[in-house]
Amino acid sequence: MLYPQPVRLMATLLNLSPAQAFLAGRAAAFTYRRGPHLTPPHQIDGLVPEYERRLCEQLGLTCRKHVVSQRETGRATLEALLAEHAPLLLVVGHETLALHALHNDVAIVQTPTTREEHPWHEVEARWWDGLYAGTFYAVDWQPVQVEWSALLRKALVANAHDMLVCSGWWYGVDGIEFWSEDVVRWQEEPQWALSAATMSRQIETEALLWRRTLADALDEHADVLGNSARLISALDEVCERWQHIAAMLADAAATADPQALVRLSAPLLRLAHAESRFWSRIVDTYGMGI
Repeated sequence: MLYPQPVRLMATLLNLSPAQAFLAGRAAAFTYRRGPHLTPPHQIDGLVPEYERRLCEQLGLTCRKHVVSQRETGRATLEALLAEHAPLLLVVGHETLALHALHNDVAIVQTPTTREEHPWHEVEARWWDGLYAGTFYAVDWQPVQVEWSALLRKALVANAHDMLVCSGWWYGVDGIEFWSEDVVRWQEEPQWALSAATMSRQIETEALLWRRTLADALDEHADVLGNSARLISALDEVCERWQHIAAMLADAAATADPQALVRLSAPLLRLAHAESRFWSRIVDTYGMGI
């Protein structure tokens, strides 16, 4: 079963199963981005922004986000907070590292599978990633003591609201609908084939943008959730449509045919409708409707 790297790390740190960490953190999302400053110029993401903070909030843990603008300031801030909040969570692109200690230019860093010493300058270079700011989270770590049936139902309903309630063109179901409109304009961008190829690979390698992961997590917790069979059947349609979109994107990239972009618009809109039906069913099942 495939889970995003930050989910696997948080599951390890909090002694949760990856399925618990995925569902409780409201991890399933959709974001669409475009712009000449991006490479490729059109991008999608299926993992919710600030996942670590959302998971901690659902579990009753205080989690503070810090953004530092200078490397020297960043190191000093990390060292000051490590005494009370170790490990700190360093955001490294689409990954997260747990920083346990920093002494004499040596950092003790944990990933989902390892806990090792590394030269700080190597960790710092990854953390900064060529940008002008570094992001990390300080968590008040406590043992997790929750009633999982109630918590997971509450988290699923909140996840559904994230996807369904209008929060701008770029997010949730609205983001998929906007993508369906915008894709026909991709041909105005010289690198549109790179966007299509990258998205196709991403959908395939990230378990259909984590929709298959969501289905597996729901199935794993069917005993505490109840009524999950009808949810998984609706999610199966979503997964099939994501698989179809990945194939169409791959074909568009291979042929570099602008008409392939036009043909993508309607299937993307149908995908948006399928996502809407699934998340609405979540709300109807566990949240008494919106």
